[in-house]
Amino acid sequence: MEYENDCLFLCKGITLDNNNPTLIGKALASCEFGERVGLATDGGNFSKSLANLLTGVLTSHESQVWNFGESFLAQFRFFIDFCSLPCGVFISQNSASAKIRVLGKYGLPLSEKEQKTLEQTLQEKSFKNADILSCKDVTDMTGVNMMYRRELIRQSDAELSEFSCNVKCENQKISMLMEDCFYKLGCKKGDDFTFKINSDGTSVCVFTRECGWISNDRILAIIANYEMQNGNDICVLPDAPLVLDQIAKANGKKVIRFHGGEDDKSKILNADTFMRDALFASVKLLKTIEDTGKTLERLNRELPEFHISKKRISINLRNSGDLLNFDDNSNVMLTEDGAILSFPQGKVRLSSIENGKKLSIIAEAASYEFSKELCQKAEEYFKHNN
Repeated sequence: MEYENDCLFLCKGITLDNNNPTLIGKALASCEFGERVGLATDGGNFSKSLANLLTGVLTSHESQVWNFGESFLAQFRFFIDFCSLPCGVFISQNSASAKIRVLGKYGLPLSEKEQKTLEQTLQEKSFKNADILSCKDVTDMTGVNMMYRRELIRQSDAELSEFSCNVKCENQKISMLMEDCFYKLGCKKGDDFTFKINSDGTSVCVFTRECGWISNDRILAIIANYEMQNGNDICVLPDAPLVLDQIAKANGKKVIRFHGGEDDKSKILNADTFMRDALFASVKLLKTIEDTGKTLERLNRELPEFHISKKRISINLRNSGDLLNFDDNSNVMLTEDGAILSFPQGKVRLSSIENGKKLSIIAEAASYEFSKELCQKAEEYFKHNN
């Protein structure tokens, strides 16, 4: 199995000879978390063909399939969370490959335990037997698309008629949805703000004449700073910028890094959808500017200076203690999925991913040069000592 952007791949390539999707469906249906499965595609013909194939296998092996129709990854994550599904499968295609991506509860990555269970079931072919009498029907969930649109517009409780916006995205579903949302909120078509969103809808950067391009990490920090100034704690994914903790401390609030296993935190996560959805973040940024009466340039200057460098390397970790041997001069804080090492120049977050097959290195410092230096130092150490 392969991974990308913390999603588990079960199929990748232009042919299906070596990755039979029927085996994928059988394996997923045979896992406890695969008893109810949300399913969506990017709308491509081949994607829909794969979805039909998987639907037949899943339902014939007693899984309840919730069909959300055509979607994009960020929106599909919202659907899984909104419908409280334990699992979701998103199928997409491009000119070079077809992808089947599996997500877990709340639209987050599968837990390490779930990944191992799925991999073992697929490798051993320990599948549940098909039972004609127990075959499930498919639940049509395409109507929930309007709920996503409604929640997107609700990110601002006032008109944003003072702004003019432009959207750039290769995914036409996202472009059309954002343009419609801005129109409903009173935004004019123009270039005060240019939002560039990736095709999954999970990351956005914004351009203005005064600021140039502002990264996704800084956009999230601006929004989080405003939310905490208004008395709210922030719930974020584990790889959110560490500078958020510094901002939280200055505001007397806290940052909760959500891993997906704590049910009591799910309501907080729902409130902070903008931290993991580029469309929600785009509207929330304009709302922040409107409420504060400050320019984007000023909001950006109010943040602590920080730069981030990221790297993923193949590695075979013997145990989590290997992460702590990186540097004797650093202060170490253990986390649920690794460690955070503090240096005079900045911090390095080390996380074991893909069942210990890879190491995620995220270095954060006050200058880009220091972040690159710390990231390279960690990479060289683990490659040399692995």
